[in-house]
Amino acid sequence: MAETKEEKKILKVKHKKWYQIIAPKLLRETVLGETLVNDQNELIGKTLKVNLMNIINDMKKQNINIKFKIKEVKENKALTEIVGFEIISASLKRLIRKGKKRVDISFICHTSDNKRIRVKPILLIKITTKGSTETSLRKETVSFLTQTLKKSSYEDILNGLVSHKLQSFLKSHLRKIYPLGVCEIRYLAIEDLKKIEGAEEEVEEELKTEMSETQSVS
Repeated sequence: MAETKEEKKILKVKHKKWYQIIAPKLLRETVLGETLVNDQNELIGKTLKVNLMNIINDMKKQNINIKFKIKEVKENKALTEIVGFEIISASLKRLIRKGKKRVDISFICHTSDNKRIRVKPILLIKITTKGSTETSLRKETVSFLTQTLKKSSYEDILNGLVSHKLQSFLKSHLRKIYPLGVCEIRYLAIEDLKKIEGAEEEVEEELKTEMSETQSVS
């Protein structure tokens, strides 16, 4: 007797296994969630975003999302690496004050362990600030971060971002040009050469998980 569609669906689910998704050592190998798949190889290369507050239980970090990519699977655990850091857009909007001008910068640099990363700092200055001052701030921001990041490993850079030390060092350095009220790095991520050069068409898949609090991340 032929199997019905419902029976086939039930059989397929029975063959699936649960895999825990684990953060890297930098974030204490925290369990980010769980996902159900037929083949563990399906997980390799998939990504998910998790709010930093939920990982380290710090309310002050609720404005930051961390992007993870699964690099390997061992003993029913999907091990990840951090591929992105981003301040959520709603939080950025709250930073803008009347009479202030937003200065966005975007550039590519390299780490000491040969990671190619895109960095996007954001500065807030008074609308009346001279154009020459804004130009100096842009140039010095790129110069300082390029020189600083090439001396540091990718993991050390991420650690500096999470602890906010890197942003504080930048703000302090720029004080000689202009006393910034807001100086943040709104985005930092590993730059994918395939996407830049168009060498291959690559579709990035967001991984849906089931969190311990029964929340879903996509």
